[in-house]
Amino acid sequence: MSSGVRFEDYVAELLSRLGFRVMDRRVKVTSNGVEVGEVDLVVEDECGNRYSVEGGCYTNWRLRRNR
Repeated sequence: MSSGVRFEDYVAELLSRLGFRVMDRRVKVTSNGVEVGEVDLVVEDECGNRYSVEGGCYTNWRLRRNR
């Protein structure tokens, strides 16, 4: 298991403790049927708003609301 996957587990656990529900992991992002990327986590808050969570080795983890 890579350190990136372990850190994803840590972030998922942290977000769960903060009240978010992890909906999915490593979600492919497509545009017009073409794969354009991947997000690490999709989480949902208590109001039903969904957020994509993306992180990297040299970046801060970001929580973005999906529209």
